[in-house]
Amino acid sequence: MARHLVVGNGKMLVNLDDHCYIRDIYYPFVGQLNHVGGQPCRVGLWAGGVFRWLDDPGWRIRLDYAEDALVTDAVARHDGLGVELLMNDGVHQRECLFLKRVVIRNLSDETKEFRLFFHQDLTIDGTEIGDTAAYYPDNGTVFHYKRSSYFMFNGFSDEGGIRQYSTGIKRFQSAEGTWRDAEDGTLMGNAIAQGSVDSAIGLHATVPAGGEKTVYYWMSAGDSLEEVNRLDRYVRDHHPGKLLGRIAVYWKQWLRRSAPDFGDLPQEVIRLFRRSLLVVRSQTDERGAIVAANDTDILQYNRDHYSYMWPRDGALIADAMSAAGYDSVVAPFFILRPGADFRRVFASQIQPGRHGRLQLASVSDAGRLAAADSGRRDGAGAAYAQTHL
Repeated sequence: MARHLVVGNGKMLVNLDDHCYIRDIYYPFVGQLNHVGGQPCRVGLWAGGVFRWLDDPGWRIRLDYAEDALVTDAVARHDGLGVELLMNDGVHQRECLFLKRVVIRNLSDETKEFRLFFHQDLTIDGTEIGDTAAYYPDNGTVFHYKRSSYFMFNGFSDEGGIRQYSTGIKRFQSAEGTWRDAEDGTLMGNAIAQGSVDSAIGLHATVPAGGEKTVYYWMSAGDSLEEVNRLDRYVRDHHPGKLLGRIAVYWKQWLRRSAPDFGDLPQEVIRLFRRSLLVVRSQTDERGAIVAANDTDILQYNRDHYSYMWPRDGALIADAMSAAGYDSVVAPFFILRPGADFRRVFASQIQPGRHGRLQLASVSDAGRLAAADSGRRDGAGAAYAQTHL
C-alpha cells in the first residue's frame, strides 16, 4: 500500500508511485479531498517513433529524495530508447503548486526529437461524475474543474510551451482515456470533454547526441479559474526551476530548527531522522490534523482508507515532533475543534517543555487522549475523528 515518494506543504499533498506517476492529490486538506483516488497519472516518452510509458519494463528507475529536502530525486533509464530522465518533484512551500523538472539525456550518438507526455486522470472531489477537462486558449493550458475545485496544467521546454493536448472520456463503455491517444506520439487536440474525463499534454525537446535538455511541468490548484490562472502566471513569471530551488532551500532551513547532538550516530541514521521529520510534516495538515496514512490502494479491499486522524496516534507524533523542536507544526493539533480541545481536557498533562516546547507529561498520557475521544482505534465501535471535523 506504500506510496514511494510524497511531497506537500500542509495544504496540498501529492503522492507518487514507483513509476513516478502521481497517484493521489489531496487538496485543500492533507487527507481530504483526494482528486485522483489512486488512478495513475502517467508519464511517457516518444523517441524516434517508439513510445514507452514509465511503467514499461524496459525502464530502470531509482527513487530518492534530494538531500535534506522534500523534493524528489529520481532517475529513469531506458537503454532501448537510448535515454535517461532525471526528475525532481516538489510542492511549493506556500502556494498550492506542484512542480516537476525532467532533464532528458540523449545517450545515443545522434540528435533525437523527444516528446514527453503527461497524463491527467482526475476524480475531482473524490468522484469522476460531472468533471470537465478543457483547453484554455488564453494561456495555452489544460484545466480540470468541478464546482469550486480547479486544477490547471502547464509546462515548457526550450522549444516552447504545450505543443500537443487532448481531452476525452475515460473508463466509460469502450473509452480508456486520452493516454491511449498519446501512444502514437500525436494527440488529436480535442478541446473539451465532460463527465468521466482525463487529459494529456505533450512537450517537445530536440536533444543533440550526448546532450541534455530540460522540460518543466506544473499543476496549480485553487477554488476558481482566476486563482489557478494567477498561480500559473506566478510560475511563469518566476521560472519553475528557480521555484524548485527555493523549495529545496526552504526545507533545508526548516530542518535547522532541529539540531540535536547526534554524538557518534552513523550518518545514515542521522539522514533517516531528518527524512522522517520531512515525511511527518508532509502528512500533517497545517490546521492540526496529523493523518494516519494517505494512501488509497486499500480502497480495493473494503472501500475504506486511512486518511483519518486518531487522537492517540496523533498525540504520540505531536509529542515526538515537539521534542524535536517543531512546536509550530503540531500546536494546532491540540485545538482541532471546540469539542476536542486537548489543551482544555488535559490541561494538567500538557506542560511546557524545554525552551517552552509543548509536551505531554508522560507517554501514557498520549493513550488517554484516545480514551477521552470515546473509543478504541480498532473494532466496529471505534471512535475516531475524521480529518477536519
